Amino acid sequence: MSESLGEAFPKEIERCEELIVAYKEIGPAGQFGLAFLEPLVHEAKIANRDGDIVAMVKLYPELQECQ
Repeated sequence: MSESLGEAFPKEIERCEELIVAYKEIGPAGQFGLAFLEPLVHEAKIANRDGDIVAMVKLYPELQECQ
């Protein structure tokens, strides 16, 4: 059984927040990743908070691509 966007989206945000921590631990070399991840996660949190389904559909694949 696959998850709904409402279930999967917050999990992707959490996963990307863990990546942010990892990039910060890297130090200066992690700045490039942080420059992309932090605004993306911020935008995703707002979409999640507001229940903005259109934004969530747009942002979900972007979150999934983060490594």
